[in-house]
Amino acid sequence: MDCENCADKKLCDIPQNLLGQSSTTLYFLLAFLVPLTVIFALYVKVAIFLHKRGKSGMMCQVAVKSKSNAVRMLIITVFGYVLSPGPAAVLAMLRPFGILNSKSFGCLLLVSWMVDAATYTSSLANPLIYAYYNGAFRQEINRLLCKRKRQIFYNVRFTKSY
Repeated sequence: MDCENCADKKLCDIPQNLLGQSSTTLYFLLAFLVPLTVIFALYVKVAIFLHKRGKSGMMCQVAVKSKSNAVRMLIITVFGYVLSPGPAAVLAMLRPFGILNSKSFGCLLLVSWMVDAATYTSSLANPLIYAYYNGAFRQEINRLLCKRKRQIFYNVRFTKSY
Protein backbone atom coordinates (compact mmCIF):
# COMPACT_ATOMS: atom_id res chain seq x y z
CA MET A 1 0.00 0.00 0.00
CA ASP A 2 1.40 3.40 -0.96
CA CYS A 3 1.25 5.60 2.14
CA GLU A 4 2.18 8.83 0.40
CA ASN A 5 -1.34 9.28 -0.98
CA CYS A 6 -3.28 8.00 2.03
CA ALA A 7 -5.84 10.40 3.41
CA ASP A 8 -6.01 8.46 6.67
CA LYS A 9 -2.51 7.52 7.80
CA LYS A 10 -4.03 5.25 10.45
CA LEU A 11 -4.81 2.71 7.73
CA CYS A 12 -1.25 2.43 6.52
CA ASP A 13 1.10 3.64 9.21
CA ILE A 14 2.73 0.27 9.95
CA PRO A 15 5.46 -0.74 7.46
CA GLN A 16 5.01 -4.00 5.60
CA ASN A 17 8.37 -5.45 6.51
CA LEU A 18 9.80 -7.77 9.13
CA LEU A 19 9.85 -5.02 11.77
CA GLY A 20 6.18 -4.15 11.19
CA GLN A 21 5.15 -7.79 11.15
CA SER A 22 7.05 -8.70 14.30
CA SER A 23 5.92 -5.60 16.21
CA THR A 24 2.22 -6.14 15.41
CA THR A 25 2.50 -9.83 16.22
CA LEU A 26 4.06 -8.92 19.57
CA TYR A 27 1.30 -6.35 20.11
CA PHE A 28 -1.34 -9.00 19.33
CA LEU A 29 0.25 -11.40 21.81
CA LEU A 30 0.87 -8.96 24.66
CA ALA A 31 -2.15 -6.68 24.29
CA PHE A 32 -4.77 -9.29 23.44
CA LEU A 33 -3.84 -12.96 23.57
CA VAL A 34 -1.94 -13.01 26.89
CA PRO A 35 -4.63 -11.02 28.77
CA LEU A 36 -7.35 -13.18 27.21
CA THR A 37 -5.52 -16.34 28.30
CA VAL A 38 -5.05 -15.02 31.85
CA ILE A 39 -8.68 -13.89 32.13
CA PHE A 40 -9.92 -17.21 30.75
CA ALA A 41 -7.66 -19.30 33.02
CA LEU A 42 -8.65 -17.37 36.16
CA TYR A 43 -12.35 -17.50 35.34
CA VAL A 44 -12.11 -21.25 34.70
CA LYS A 45 -10.44 -21.61 38.11
CA VAL A 46 -13.27 -19.65 39.74
CA ALA A 47 -15.88 -21.76 37.95
CA ILE A 48 -14.20 -25.02 39.00
CA PHE A 49 -13.91 -23.80 42.60
CA LEU A 50 -17.59 -22.83 42.70
CA HIS A 51 -18.60 -26.10 41.05
CA LYS A 52 -16.67 -28.15 43.62
CA ARG A 53 -18.11 -26.19 46.53
CA GLY A 54 -21.61 -26.59 45.14
CA LYS A 55 -21.21 -30.36 44.63
CA SER A 56 -19.68 -30.93 48.07
CA GLY A 57 -22.71 -29.52 49.82
CA MET A 58 -20.77 -26.65 51.36
CA MET A 59 -23.23 -24.13 49.90
CA CYS A 60 -27.01 -23.98 49.98
CA GLN A 61 -28.98 -24.23 46.74
CA VAL A 62 -29.70 -20.47 46.64
CA ALA A 63 -25.97 -19.76 46.85
CA VAL A 64 -25.25 -22.37 44.15
CA LYS A 65 -27.79 -20.68 41.83
CA SER A 66 -26.25 -17.29 42.60
CA LYS A 67 -22.78 -18.62 41.86
CA SER A 68 -23.92 -20.14 38.56
CA ASN A 69 -25.22 -16.70 37.56
CA ALA A 70 -21.81 -15.29 38.46
CA VAL A 71 -20.11 -17.89 36.24
CA ARG A 72 -22.44 -16.99 33.35
CA MET A 73 -21.58 -13.33 33.87
CA LEU A 74 -17.86 -14.18 33.74
CA ILE A 75 -18.34 -16.12 30.49
CA ILE A 76 -20.19 -13.21 28.90
CA THR A 77 -17.44 -10.88 30.10
CA VAL A 78 -14.81 -13.03 28.36
CA PHE A 79 -16.83 -12.96 25.12
CA GLY A 80 -17.18 -9.21 25.53
CA TYR A 81 -13.42 -8.93 25.84
CA VAL A 82 -12.92 -11.01 22.69
CA LEU A 83 -15.42 -8.94 20.70
CA SER A 84 -14.27 -5.54 21.97
CA PRO A 85 -10.46 -5.21 21.60
CA GLY A 86 -10.13 -8.43 19.59
CA PRO A 87 -11.03 -7.08 16.15
CA ALA A 88 -8.65 -4.12 16.58
CA ALA A 89 -5.78 -6.42 17.54
CA VAL A 90 -6.47 -8.74 14.59
CA LEU A 91 -6.79 -5.84 12.13
CA ALA A 92 -3.56 -4.29 13.38
CA MET A 93 -1.79 -7.59 12.89
CA LEU A 94 -3.18 -8.17 9.37
CA ARG A 95 -2.01 -4.83 7.92
CA PRO A 96 1.78 -5.37 7.83
CA PHE A 97 1.39 -8.85 6.38
CA GLY A 98 -0.19 -7.33 3.25
CA ILE A 99 -3.45 -9.25 3.60
CA LEU A 100 -5.48 -6.05 3.25
CA ASN A 101 -3.61 -4.70 0.20
CA SER A 102 -6.20 -5.93 -2.29
CA LYS A 103 -9.05 -4.20 -0.46
CA SER A 104 -10.32 -0.79 -1.54
CA PHE A 105 -9.71 2.26 0.60
CA GLY A 106 -13.45 2.66 1.21
CA CYS A 107 -13.73 -0.92 2.41
CA LEU A 108 -10.73 -0.49 4.72
CA LEU A 109 -12.15 2.74 6.10
CA LEU A 110 -15.51 1.09 6.80
CA VAL A 111 -13.83 -1.87 8.50
CA SER A 112 -11.66 0.50 10.51
CA TRP A 113 -14.71 2.45 11.71
CA MET A 114 -16.52 -0.78 12.65
CA VAL A 115 -13.47 -2.02 14.55
CA ASP A 116 -13.18 1.31 16.37
CA ALA A 117 -16.86 1.12 17.31
CA ALA A 118 -16.40 -2.47 18.57
CA THR A 119 -13.47 -1.33 20.70
CA TYR A 120 -15.70 1.08 22.61
CA THR A 121 -18.58 -1.36 23.11
CA SER A 122 -17.10 -2.74 26.33
CA SER A 123 -17.69 0.63 27.98
CA LEU A 124 -21.37 0.23 27.21
CA ALA A 125 -21.66 -3.53 27.59
CA ASN A 126 -20.06 -3.99 31.02
CA PRO A 127 -22.63 -1.93 32.97
CA LEU A 128 -25.44 -3.70 31.08
CA ILE A 129 -23.99 -7.11 31.94
CA TYR A 130 -23.65 -6.19 35.60
CA ALA A 131 -27.15 -4.71 35.67
CA TYR A 132 -28.61 -7.90 34.19
CA TYR A 133 -26.81 -10.33 36.50
CA ASN A 134 -26.49 -8.34 39.72
CA GLY A 135 -29.70 -7.45 41.55
CA ALA A 136 -27.92 -5.15 43.99
CA PHE A 137 -26.43 -3.19 41.09
CA ARG A 138 -29.90 -2.84 39.52
CA GLN A 139 -31.37 -1.63 42.81
CA GLU A 140 -28.66 0.99 43.21
CA ILE A 141 -29.18 2.24 39.65
CA ASN A 142 -32.95 2.41 40.21
CA ARG A 143 -32.44 4.22 43.50
CA LEU A 144 -30.08 6.68 41.85
CA LEU A 145 -32.45 7.31 38.92
CA CYS A 146 -35.52 7.64 41.15
CA LYS A 147 -33.68 10.06 43.42
CA ARG A 148 -32.68 12.09 40.36
CA LYS A 149 -36.29 12.14 39.10
CA ARG A 150 -37.53 13.36 42.49
CA GLN A 151 -34.92 16.12 42.52
CA ILE A 152 -35.88 17.24 39.02
CA PHE A 153 -39.60 17.18 39.93
CA TYR A 154 -38.91 19.10 43.15
CA ASN A 155 -36.81 21.72 41.34
CA VAL A 156 -39.41 22.24 38.61
CA ARG A 157 -42.38 22.31 40.99
CA PHE A 158 -41.03 24.55 43.71
CA THR A 159 -38.74 26.87 41.81
CA LYS A 160 -41.41 28.01 39.40
CA SER A 161 -42.35 31.64 39.88
CA TYR A 162 -46.09 32.30 39.93
